[in-house]
Amino acid sequence: MLTFRKLHPLFVAEMGPVELRAVHDAETLAEIRAGMDEYAVLVFRDQPFADGRLHLDIEQ
Repeated sequence: MLTFRKLHPLFVAEMGPVELRAVHDAETLAEIRAGMDEYAVLVFRDQPFADGRLHLDIEQ
């Protein structure tokens, strides 16, 4: 289960634990989308980016 920690009273939360490049299941993607809906901005710490295209995959 993913957790959210508010970083600002109105928006922004840190989300974890998750390695974004390993997320392929619908349940985890739904949790990430719900977090975006609630906080508008999510912080994902310590992500290993291999090709710089990860953000494009998540947006879809």
